[in-house]
Amino acid sequence: MDCFPSGMELFPAADEEQWKFIKKVIDDCDYYLLIIGGRYGFTDDTGISYTEKEFDYAVESGLKVIALIHGSPDDIPFGKSEQDSELREKLLDFKDKVMTGRLVKFWNKAEELAGLVAFSLTKTIKTYPAIGWVRANNIASESILAEINDLSLVPTCRRGNPKAARLRRISYPSKLRETHPMRRSRHKNPRLASSR
Repeated sequence: MDCFPSGMELFPAADEEQWKFIKKVIDDCDYYLLIIGGRYGFTDDTGISYTEKEFDYAVESGLKVIALIHGSPDDIPFGKSEQDSELREKLLDFKDKVMTGRLVKFWNKAEELAGLVAFSLTKTIKTYPAIGWVRANNIASESILAEINDLSLVPTCRRGNPKAARLRRISYPSKLRETHPMRRSRHKNPRLASSR
């Protein structure tokens, strides 16, 4: 599926405030996959689980949310269920929040999750294509590429230099040629040339 997971269990031990780190990880994501079972999860000082905070932040950030919720919470073994009545209530409220305004999928056995994740993620990626791992807004502009090209030619344009012969064979896109014509160095020793 060509995706990179970023679950809390994969986070490194880092000397950084936990929530700041989690937000940075979410900011680098294109989709948010939420799996809710029988526990509310670890809470912060305010009593809100990190999972709920992640969900809220992902929604605020405009990420597409894929929510998979356990369909038979009463069938979850006692040891894997929320024991604390207050946290159980928070879990129910959180589930209601997640189900409001979005489609969710339900699962009953852990074995179902792999198929549900693959199906839901593939469908979401096709329906809502995103930027992807290499952020398109970080790709260099034409003017920067032309400047890099100009600067890389300066030290190699000496006659007889084997690298120069190879560089001459590199195609120079016509669109760039119109705005940034190739310049030959006027300096006797092009290695000493500087751009002004």
